[in-house]
Amino acid sequence: MAREDSGDSIVGIIRFLNHQQLHVQYRNGRQGIASRDEVQSTRPDLIKEYYREFFYGPSKSKKRR
Repeated sequence: MAREDSGDSIVGIIRFLNHQQLHVQYRNGRQGIASRDEVQSTRPDLIKEYYREFFYGPSKSKKRR
């Protein structure tokens, strides 16, 4: 389970490896594999955003770098 104070909280989804494992980006810059349940319990908005971008493309209001 990710701990908020240690800098290893999940900030982004890179891709789905399969239906239960996700390749994720942590706040401290590291990448790793997290379970879908872990991401759903800590940051459910990330899964919705990932699917939205996957099906509809990046949102127009977001600034891309």
